[in-house]
This record gives sequence, structure tokens and C-alpha cells, in this order.
Amino acid sequence: SEMCIRDSIYSIIGMNMFPFLKSQSSINADANFETFGNSLLTLLRISTGEGWDKILADTSRSLQPNFWCYDISTYDEYLKYGMMGCGSMWSYLYLISFQVIFTMIFLNLFIAVILESFNAASKSENQTVNENHLGEYNSLWESLDPQGRGCIKYSQLEILLGQMKEPLGFLNTKPVSYTHLRAHETGRNLVCRLLLEKKK
Repeated sequence: SEMCIRDSIYSIIGMNMFPFLKSQSSINADANFETFGNSLLTLLRISTGEGWDKILADTSRSLQPNFWCYDISTYDEYLKYGMMGCGSMWSYLYLISFQVIFTMIFLNLFIAVILESFNAASKSENQTVNENHLGEYNSLWESLDPQGRGCIKYSQLEILLGQMKEPLGFLNTKPVSYTHLRAHETGRNLVCRLLLEKKK
């Protein structure tokens, strides 16, 4: 997906920007950019918002009186100084852009999908006849018509309507009056098509 591609790209960029970063309070054995896996997990942690500002501070920290580090850009310098690299001011652009892209774009898209699904479900529940009603109708019809002929006997019609809830039936409701009941009649006295209209 696009999110995996984006995280992979940012992980590779992080490995190139902070491969020899000195261990600190937030940049440590659990969160660092030394390998692709660690870089990806660190970005996953940052995307949750947990202490990402502290990681930003550690990745941007340069040489200070109370913080000794070296500007390491080559492998030879790494062999000389080890994991004692300084941070970079580019980390502000790197991490803030990551947060903006994730929070303001992908996270909002994710929330939009959830809200759209919720609205669709709400509209379905508010419909007079929804998919649940039709599913109940089909199940009851199949129980009365196991051979799938598409017709049931007139004597089974009351059973069908009595087992369905409103609006298709009158289970657990007061008796319902109908203006007329029309059914396609056959020589076997079967109901093959039903049209019900309630009295107002």
C-alpha cells in the first residue's frame, strides 16, 4: 500500500541521515536508525505520537559542552569514533514532514473511511426494509419452500407473515389490517407472488 511505501522510503532516508547517531535518552537500543528494521519500528512509534518530540530533539542535537559527539559521514570515521555521531538540523524537516503526511493526510483518510462506513450503516438501519429484513424473509421462505419452487401454499402464508417482524410481517405486534391481499393463483392453490398494502 501507499503507507508501506512511504514508511519504507522514510526508513531508508533515516538510515542515511542518522546511521551513527550517539545513544541518548530516546535514541537507544530500542529506537534508532541503524538498520532498516529498527528505522521502520522507530517511525511506527513516531506515527503514534509517543515521545516523537524527544526523538526529534535527540536526532537534531549537535556538539555541546554537555554533549560530546562527532560529525561522522564516512565508514572510516565510524571506525575511528564508533557510534558517537552528532545529530542534524535536517531532522526537523525529516520528522515534521513525516508527522504532517501521516497525521494530516493518511490518518484523516482513515477516519473518513470509518465515518463513511458508519453513515452507510446508519442509512441502512433507517430504511423501512433493509438487508436484515430481506435476509429474514428469504430464510423463512426457504424453510417453507425447501425444494425451491418459488411457491408456497395459502395455508403457509399466515405462518410466513406471523414469523416475520415489521414491516414485512406482524410478529410481536398487534394484528395488522390490509386493504387487499393479491397473489398469483395457480391450479394447486399456491402463493407465488405476494403484495401487501397496509391500511392507513
